[in-house]
Amino acid sequence: MKKGAFILSIELLQSIPKLIMISLTIVVIFASIQIYVNRDRDVRDIESHLLAQRFFYSKNCAIYSDNARAYPGIIDFSKFNENSLGNCYAAESNIGFKFTLKDIGSKVIKEIKLNDVPFDLCNVKNKNFNCYFNKQYVLYFDNNVKKQGLVDTWIIIKNE
Repeated sequence: MKKGAFILSIELLQSIPKLIMISLTIVVIFASIQIYVNRDRDVRDIESHLLAQRFFYSKNCAIYSDNARAYPGIIDFSKFNENSLGNCYAAESNIGFKFTLKDIGSKVIKEIKLNDVPFDLCNVKNKNFNCYFNKQYVLYFDNNVKKQGLVDTWIIIKNE
């Protein structure tokens, strides 16, 4: 082995800790930039979606259940009322909810509301309210008959 090759291999081994420190410094810089950029993420749409899904999947809301188990995503028509909606969203006083159950032909079967917020505000570009709308296909039990339907979900959140 030549003397120059030996010196080159020693220099390469000595530069490994320096490369590790440089790469760690770059990772820390990028991580701190990401934390700063993602700090003010707007999560109102995600919050609204999760609130809407609670109605279809929570045992305390309008889902169908028999003696053995609950069936998430299937609505019990007898529970599709303001009382069960109030039990489901008891602590949500600054949020308005409106659920409209329709049959497959889009004929309105029943509409329920909580916290009586004027949903016409969703058409106005106002920074004080965040509106969420979703249309979801559901199955519902009416007099022990399983039927198909759609639920229009409106949620309006007052910004504080």
